[in-house]
Amino acid sequence: METFNSAIHLEPLTDPKTLGPEFTMFLEQFSSIPDIPYIYNKAIAYRHARDQRNWAGYLPEDPQSRSTFSEFWIEPKQGRKVWLGCFTTTTENTVRPDWDKLIWHVWGAAVIGVAEGWGKHLIIWDCDPRTTHDENGQL
Repeated sequence: METFNSAIHLEPLTDPKTLGPEFTMFLEQFSSIPDIPYIYNKAIAYRHARDQRNWAGYLPEDPQSRSTFSEFWIEPKQGRKVWLGCFTTTTENTVRPDWDKLIWHVWGAAVIGVAEGWGKHLIIWDCDPRTTHDENGQL
């Protein structure tokens, strides 16, 4: 079994407002490291492709820099039993006049295959489970 090379240097992100393309480059650093969980290389932001198309004209970046839930699920995982994904979703209903001003919340998920048989465990981690507010203190 290979051991993790502690000499590998990963460049951390320092700006919490980092956009999708730069975030994707950050996540792609992990793909070449052996013996670690599979880390999906895009933020997962859309329920499905229709949502991705609908948001396309309203994002400050290429909508392809974020992914759908199903793209994360079906992506080949290189035989790894633990998968990690970074999700970004709205915390409110988008059916409203100011939907394009909604704040997006970031959270992580780990999908862990069971040792025997079928099934997976899903662990959701939210580093800031408080309700997100804008600069005026509004939801």
